[in-house]
Amino acid sequence: MTRKRPVRRRTLIILAFTAQLLVACNAGIAADRAQEKEQALKQLRAAIAKKMTFNCGVVPKKRAVVQVRLQPNGYLIGLALVESSGSSPYDAALMTAIAGAQPYKLSADAESRKSLLDLNLKFYTDGSPVPPCR
Repeated sequence: MTRKRPVRRRTLIILAFTAQLLVACNAGIAADRAQEKEQALKQLRAAIAKKMTFNCGVVPKKRAVVQVRLQPNGYLIGLALVESSGSSPYDAALMTAIAGAQPYKLSADAESRKSLLDLNLKFYTDGSPVPPCR
């Protein structure tokens, strides 16, 4: 009968350290992806804001929600107004700005890019600067 060798304490410590290192690395990668996605969303919103123009006196009454579907190269596949702002000129200007700001710069990371391909963007009336009249 063969006797099983006991696992050495040193081996257990190394295994525990390796597991902790893997968990820390995965957490770091997830944080990097989240940061990359957040940065891409900021760039996307900034590109839309640059293109926003409408007549003076147009003020949205509530938030607008727009579904934006993108190709991996940053071009639009689909665009739909999910929730109106209560001001049709503002909604139209928003949709025109979203269409005019393409192609969007998406994240280089495949996972982050994939999460940016189908978005419901919310445009709030309070706290968001209303673009100047042009």
